[in-house]
Amino acid sequence: MTNDSSYRCSPAHMLKVVFWGTCGSLPSPIGEHAVLSKLHAALSALGADTALPVEELRARILALPFHVRGTYGGNTSCVQLDDGEHVILCDAGSGLRNYGADVMGQPAGTRPVEYHLFISHPHWDHIQGFPFFTPAYLPGNRITIYGGHACLESVFRLQQQPPCFPVPFGALGAEIRFEVLEPNQSYSIAGYDV
Repeated sequence: MTNDSSYRCSPAHMLKVVFWGTCGSLPSPIGEHAVLSKLHAALSALGADTALPVEELRARILALPFHVRGTYGGNTSCVQLDDGEHVILCDAGSGLRNYGADVMGQPAGTRPVEYHLFISHPHWDHIQGFPFFTPAYLPGNRITIYGGHACLESVFRLQQQPPCFPVPFGALGAEIRFEVLEPNQSYSIAGYDV
């Protein structure tokens, strides 16, 4: 490590990374015993003062360390890279549904309309969230799906064919493109060198 300030990121060049899903193969929600343990740990950390007004109790819970107030895993792989300008998503596992719900909770006019979705490989746990990605249903949105497999488009379409899913891929309102990336090639995509 060097003290050279050229290696430091300025706030304008910060990259926010959000893990919407990290579980492998199968989504697995937290079980009843784990929820009770976490609730007990959170209330113990707060001194069990549940007579506080709801807003204050919520603020105090949010101030607790993530391992006490939150959970890990659960959804299958989906990682958001947010540079403040472009939406980059890595994999479309079941975590993509939660990311889409978060986007839809933003005020109209501030939501992104362009999404760059990179698929590491087309196993189901890496694509199964796409049929539940609300921005894919909205006309005016643009989604480009990148991957290194020639079958990329066909696997996305296949998972939405009857009897597997009630809404066919062709019914999605967004403009959706697929780009198969070649190995050992460099690409410039949404301000990133890939």
